[in-house]
Amino acid sequence: MDASPLWIAPELKSGAFSAKCKGEEKSTKGYGSGFLSRNLEEINSKAIDALASESTTSRLNSVECLRNLRTSPEERNELVQDWRISNQREDIVFKAELARLLAKDRSYSLNPAEAKIAKEWAIDRQEMIEAIRSLTEKALLYSNSEWKKESTDLILEWKARYGALLRARETFFLSLSPETREAYLKEILLKD
Repeated sequence: MDASPLWIAPELKSGAFSAKCKGEEKSTKGYGSGFLSRNLEEINSKAIDALASESTTSRLNSVECLRNLRTSPEERNELVQDWRISNQREDIVFKAELARLLAKDRSYSLNPAEAKIAKEWAIDRQEMIEAIRSLTEKALLYSNSEWKKESTDLILEWKARYGALLRARETFFLSLSPETREAYLKEILLKD
């Protein structure tokens, strides 16, 4: 759960530009459990809003940096194409993590109700991610005059989408049993 900038795979043409625009990566590791809230009854809206703001700022800084490095329409189109390829790779990683979460051979595997919730959450998550990606593509492709005109609205949209994504993640993971949640997080942390 990191507030990270726009990522493009390093071996792609635009990867070097993405690396230059990485900026400072912030993370929520200080929260200990990997969650912003203690339980479903006490969703920490302040922390969710703060991380949504950090994520928005990170995305904005990354986009502005890339726009400054890639100024022609052709360069920006290439940037978007490379970013789409990178997004597909991120989607593959998420699908693998979801498959691991749904696997029956895990310690504390999901019960049928939890598995149903996990599948529903994955669909909702993908829709929210696609909305954020769509806004990001627009931001990368805007002309300079369009960017000046639209950037304020984009920032508000990004923040709302990141907030919804974080809230959905919190609600999903906190609806799992503590044992299931803990076992899964240990697996993911050991893998990283």
